[in-house]
Amino acid sequence: MLLFDVDHFKTVNDAFGHQRGDVLLRQLAERIQELIRSDDLLCRYGGDEFVLLLPHTGPEEALRLAIRLADEVRAREFPGTPPLHLSISLGVASSPADGADAEALVAAADRRNYLAKRRGRGQAVGDTSRRPPRTGRRGCGSATASSPSRRSS
Repeated sequence: MLLFDVDHFKTVNDAFGHQRGDVLLRQLAERIQELIRSDDLLCRYGGDEFVLLLPHTGPEEALRLAIRLADEVRAREFPGTPPLHLSISLGVASSPADGADAEALVAAADRRNYLAKRRGRGQAVGDTSRRPPRTGRRGCGSATASSPSRRSS
């Protein structure tokens, strides 16, 4: 599972209003939905937080997807007046390694989401046992934005 939120979202609401913030959250959800498989489940968790459930997905594949989502969100501006660029920070957790129930998985993903923010935002963290090497781009691990699409045919 992935738990993520929009970096500095309060600033968006303060500068452009809550109505624009709501539109941006819908646009973000639509963009994420375009990048995931039909059996993955995207849910708004609260405020600007989302949970993405990834059935039948191992930890490495989940981290690669998280990095790809961070890259794709950052790569294109969100339409509106004015157009805005957003970034997201993501925490990755997998069962059974991080827990067998929803509470344990959410707690692990939430800790990693905060770690992604502390490491500079706009990235994904999937394992807190060590800091992964930087790839020259923002994000952790070795996956790239050119990873194959997860969208089912």
